[in-house]
Parts: sequence; structure tokens; C-alpha cells
Amino acid sequence: FFMATDYVSSPMSKNGKLVYGIGCGVFNAVGRFYGPAAESTTFAILFMNGLAPLIDKAFTPRTFGWVKHDED
Repeated sequence: FFMATDYVSSPMSKNGKLVYGIGCGVFNAVGRFYGPAAESTTFAILFMNGLAPLIDKAFTPRTFGWVKHDED
């Protein structure tokens, strides 16, 4: 549990954290049911840590105070 919530390697946005947690759970379950190794939790966290920059890019939060201006 504490390895998955590390600030350095987990996504920053709220939706990104949700996707990260679901991904860790899915890969952990798949590893436990279909894989021979007992270390599926570690592999799930490592795999999702590798995907964390892509998750951050996909779920970038809007900057506080940013206003979209229409160009005429």
C-alpha cells in the first residue's frame, strides 16, 4: 500500500490517481490469477509507475485562474 502512494512516482491529478489505483488493482489481480509469481503486487506497482508520466499527461488539471479568451 505504501509503495503505490509514493509522491515521486504516482500521478498528481485526482483523476490520474484514480486511474493509477485501478490499474494497480487490475494488474495485481491478473498477476495473482494467471501468473506463477507471488510478487504480482510489486510488478503491478512498477508497471503503473512506468505509466505514471503518461497518465499525468492525459489527465493534466487546468491551471488555477486560467481563462480561455476567444480570438476574434
